[in-house]
Amino acid sequence: MIRYFFKGTIQFLTAFHIGAPGSIKERVDNPVLTDVYDNPVIPGSSLKGLIRSCAERSAKTLGLKACGIFYKAEDSRLENGKHCATTFTSEEKAQLNKRLQDIEAGRATDEDEKGQDTLTCLKKSLCHACRLFGSPYHASRIKFPDPALIIESWVNRLERRDGVGIDRDSGLAVDGVKYDFQIVPAGVQYTFEADGEDLDKNDLALLGSALLEMANGSLSLGGKKSRGLGRFRLENPEVASIDLNNDQDFWLFLSGEREKFQWVQARDFFEPYIMGKLADLSKG
Repeated sequence: MIRYFFKGTIQFLTAFHIGAPGSIKERVDNPVLTDVYDNPVIPGSSLKGLIRSCAERSAKTLGLKACGIFYKAEDSRLENGKHCATTFTSEEKAQLNKRLQDIEAGRATDEDEKGQDTLTCLKKSLCHACRLFGSPYHASRIKFPDPALIIESWVNRLERRDGVGIDRDSGLAVDGVKYDFQIVPAGVQYTFEADGEDLDKNDLALLGSALLEMANGSLSLGGKKSRGLGRFRLENPEVASIDLNNDQDFWLFLSGEREKFQWVQARDFFEPYIMGKLADLSKG
C-alpha cells in the first residue's frame, strides 16, 4: 500500500475570521475560534471543506465527476448513467442498501456485480469527489489535521472591527443593526499537513488541482470573505510517498522520521496526473 504525505505553510495575506459558536467570550458579537491559550485555531474540517469545494469545481475540467452544486444533473452522471449515491433520495438509498445486502449475501442479479465485493460495487455508485473526500457510504481516504499555529508569526493580539446591517434594496445602513467582530491580523502562519492512502491517479489529479490553487494565493478561508478577509497562500507545498510493502519505507513510517522521506515539490509531483487527465480529454 502506498501512503501519501503532504506538507507546506499556510501564509495569510489578509486578516481572517473563523468564528466561534456564539458569543462565548468577552463582549464581542462575533469572536474568533481560539484554543485554551487564546491562540487562533483553524479546524481541519474547515480546511477540508475548502479543498473539497475547490476540487469539485475543477472536476469537470479534468473529466471527472462530482455531485456538488457546480454542475447540471446530466454533467454529474456516473459511468453507469446514474447519479452519485450521496445525492440519492430516501427511496433510492433504500434500493441501494438492498442491492448491497444482496451482493454481500451472494444474491446479486446484475451480471457485472456477481462475484464482486460490496466495496467495489459501492464505488461504482459514488462520484470521484465522494470516493476521495468521503460520503455517508464511504470513508474519506485523506485526512486533514488541524493546522498548527507557528508561534513566531503570532503577535498574540486579536483585532476588532465594526460592521453594520445593510438594506438590500436601498443599499443604506439599517438603523440599529450594528455589530462588532474579531479578526486575526494578516501575516499569521500555520503548518499544513495531510496524508492519504489508496489514492489513484484520479484522486491525485483532483487533490493536486486544489492544492496548487491554494499555492497560487487565489483562495480564501473562513468567514466574511466578501470583506476581503481570509486570503492566504500555501507556501512551499511538498509531497512524499511511502511504500508500506518496502521494509525501509515501512520503518521510516513507523519511526515517524518524516524529514527523511523523499519530498518533492507539489507542482512537479501533481503535473503528470493533471496533464494526463487533460490529455485524455483532448483524445476523447
